[in-house]
Amino acid sequence: MNQWDQIKQFIMTHKKIVMVSVTLIIFLMSLIGIYFYSGVTNPTSPTSTLSSIDKSSKINQSGQSGEAVHGGNHVDHKIIVDVKGAVNHPGVYKVSDSARIEQIVQLAGGFNKSADQLHINLAQKVADGQVVYIPSKDEKTPDIYQSQQQSVASSSTATTINLNTATVEELQKLDGIGQKKAEQIIAYRTENNGFKQIEDIKKVSGIGDKRFEKIKDMLSI
Repeated sequence: MNQWDQIKQFIMTHKKIVMVSVTLIIFLMSLIGIYFYSGVTNPTSPTSTLSSIDKSSKINQSGQSGEAVHGGNHVDHKIIVDVKGAVNHPGVYKVSDSARIEQIVQLAGGFNKSADQLHINLAQKVADGQVVYIPSKDEKTPDIYQSQQQSVASSSTATTINLNTATVEELQKLDGIGQKKAEQIIAYRTENNGFKQIEDIKKVSGIGDKRFEKIKDMLSI
């Protein structure tokens, strides 16, 4: 009996074992084929992975930095005002230094039914320590209200800076205006025979719309 006959005899004798073995071999080869096929069609490059992580890190750092800068530029000044008279909730309130009487009245619960709204300038800005008095329809404007209006008017006049007569020192009282910028304002005034309107200050280098909005209420011609 040659070697091939011996192999056939072994297969016939151990037929079940041979079939199970062949099945396992085919299954294992299939798994190996699937593994290598997926690796070729969808490779993962260590370099590209590291690059993605690095980019993500930079984006996060940039976002955090932007928030920090934004937070650093924000300055909120608070003032105290005393609201009296014909409002629903009179009292002392802490508000922004840019607040106007309309906002103050809203904080105090709004006008009550007896409020004389005709004698109130809702667009008027308030100052620290100011008394905001809302008169009633059946009363004359009290002295406290008259003095309030006079005080605000005189305060406004005192803090207004005339662009055509102000000195370097006076111009430096404006928010964000230093000595160098004040000198540039005076130089522009000299070269152009004065300012024709307060908006002309924006023609001075470095003074844009944002800066103008902050200082325009303190300017006059």
